Amino acid sequence: MKKFLKAIATPFVAIFRWIKETAWVQPLLIVGVIFGLIFSIPYIVQGFRGLSSSSTDSLVYYKNHKISMNGAYKGTSDAQKFLNRIDELQTSWYTLSQPEGKSEDEIASARSYVDSFKKDYAEKFFFVLTKSTCDSCEELANGFEYLENNASSLNVEGYKFYSIIADEELSDSADEYKVDSAFKMCYGDGAAFETIFNCGYYGRYKSNLDYSSSEVSGYETKLYSLIGNIEDIEVPLIMLVDLSENSLSFNKDYGYFASEVFFTISGADKIEKAKQLSDCWNYNGKIYGEKA
Repeated sequence: MKKFLKAIATPFVAIFRWIKETAWVQPLLIVGVIFGLIFSIPYIVQGFRGLSSSSTDSLVYYKNHKISMNGAYKGTSDAQKFLNRIDELQTSWYTLSQPEGKSEDEIASARSYVDSFKKDYAEKFFFVLTKSTCDSCEELANGFEYLENNASSLNVEGYKFYSIIADEELSDSADEYKVDSAFKMCYGDGAAFETIFNCGYYGRYKSNLDYSSSEVSGYETKLYSLIGNIEDIEVPLIMLVDLSENSLSFNKDYGYFASEVFFTISGADKIEKAKQLSDCWNYNGKIYGEKA
């Protein structure tokens, strides 16, 4: 064994001895090492940045549950498909929640559309529109993640979550991005966000706000951003979409597919935020429950 190891090491020993005894080689090696380090610095920095971003990326939860905008310039993105269905979803949902005067065919058609939407997404879910520049979105994501991981103890059944990242970096090639953002392509004529605006303006959440304070005016200002310049849309935009049979009766007076539309959640940490989101899911408390 010793002879074998000696046989392997002998060439390296010889090379080391030659370098040591050959004076002109040593400066060349030193210069080579220095240039090697210099050229390696960008890759080393990039590597550390990659590690840093992966561990502190505030969009991780949203990315893991995103409805992608890839294909936005071809009109084939999942985000466009989702948003394009919202307007018809509201029409169908209103027919089911207010069936008086509707024909059997109208009701059956509405039921079919709602069932198709539920099959593709879920009967009940949270949806959040976010951006990478949103300072409050990371804490909100922590609340959603805690809720997902502790759904049973927080009395949340069938938890589902979706998001669209308005400034998502696309993986497909899109030269048009230099002119219009992918989100603008998905936004289209704004019909989906006008519908969401109506869900908020005439819906449950606003009706439970304190009209003696500035809560209502502040909420309305954020709502109006949905139908203004798309660059100024307020995020996080949070929706509870509830297409359950319970919602048909419980939210009958409102008749909107998005039973709650809001932009902020109270709570000092992820646990408190998760509890608030649980209240929203179950229509509990002053804000999300029945108006006192």
